Amino acid sequence: MLNPYYNGMASSDRNDSIHATSTTQGPQQNKRARIDTASGGGDGTAVAVPSVLLLVCDMQANLLGAIKDGYHVVDAIVDLIDGLSLLGCDVHATEQAPEKLGPTHPDIQKSLDRSSETMPRGNVYPKMAFSMLGCTAIKDVVCSRRWDHIVVAGIEAHVCVLQTVTALVRTLQELTARDSGMEYSSMVASTKATESETALPSFSPGASGGRHVDKDVPLVDPLSTTVHVVLDAVSSQRRGERSVAIDRMLRLAGVVGSTVEGLLFEIMGTAKHPKFREVSRLVRGRQDRAGKSPILI
Repeated sequence: MLNPYYNGMASSDRNDSIHATSTTQGPQQNKRARIDTASGGGDGTAVAVPSVLLLVCDMQANLLGAIKDGYHVVDAIVDLIDGLSLLGCDVHATEQAPEKLGPTHPDIQKSLDRSSETMPRGNVYPKMAFSMLGCTAIKDVVCSRRWDHIVVAGIEAHVCVLQTVTALVRTLQELTARDSGMEYSSMVASTKATESETALPSFSPGASGGRHVDKDVPLVDPLSTTVHVVLDAVSSQRRGERSVAIDRMLRLAGVVGSTVEGLLFEIMGTAKHPKFREVSRLVRGRQDRAGKSPILI
């Protein structure tokens, strides 16, 4: 069944709705959201546009053959990049040891190039650390402004994606401490849960309210930034590894699970958004293909 938002809308080829736009924000821009007066409703109503950063982790073609439902993850990430690019969001990606493991999958690379038309591959960075924040360029982008949303997708869930999300929470907490004039160690001491971290995460909600207890990550929301793990755009070689990683990530403070479609509508916030129709056409194309894709969540 189609989402009622799309009833009566003319269908079109998915690619017709993708416009190569790039609005990469510089470090000097610290506002949490801008106001777009070009309302999609045509009534001049201002639409708040949140600041959004998408991080695509290690989607290299040579790795995908071993990934559970890997090529469905490729499809989801292409839609995610194209949709968020339509909404003017920043998009950056990494490649793990590309000299050995090869380049980004060509379909994803094409979407990345559309998202940053003026500098093809300029938003793809090599790394050796498992965390994306081990790449200086990525960490600089994360720290360049106060983001409303940071979105993470890619592989593998239990290694690079997990370590990226954990590093994001810690980095955002450090920024919170800096901005509030506190020492990070003092913030940790004042917010740390009393339980110690176990070797494996608990799967039952405990005193931490269902969030994973990490001795190095305090349980307060960082900068009011929401970190999204896109569940239909994250995978591993083995389903069990993915499941444990998802559980751990969603127990961290400020981290939520999202889907490609749900996230795009969350970022728009209203049918009056200037890009509503274009994003709706893209999502409708996802629905048309839904029967061919496994449910990863």
